[in-house]
Amino acid sequence: MNASYAYLMMSGASARTPAARADDEGRLEIPANSAHRQAVVVASLGCVVADFRQPGTVGPPAVTGPASVLVRPRRSRIVLCASGPARSGEPLEIGWNRPVRVVTHRDPSVQALATGRGLRLRITPGVEGVTHRVMGTL
Repeated sequence: MNASYAYLMMSGASARTPAARADDEGRLEIPANSAHRQAVVVASLGCVVADFRQPGTVGPPAVTGPASVLVRPRRSRIVLCASGPARSGEPLEIGWNRPVRVVTHRDPSVQALATGRGLRLRITPGVEGVTHRVMGTL
């Protein structure tokens, strides 16, 4: 992967939708597009989606190993979904460098290590590549 270009799949979109997206240059940002990490931000939704092939940071999300992360703040809540694509079963830490007051729900595979000025999680992903979910209050 040489990361020399980016494309957007818009499954089910009408014929007009791609043209509208192309005209709205500020809707979608690509803060990372390298062989080590890719990320997309839709600022109007507060949504961040990142795929890390190694430890790293892209804006608010940070990981200690390979991971796929989706974060969606909504009103006073946040939902973070992650998976460990390496399927090694090794624990993985994920940080969200924005304030999160409290974790209100977490899957059994997720341990909340810190809240307050930022959210820090430890995920024990297992070997099946499933998604692990956390919800919190901003």
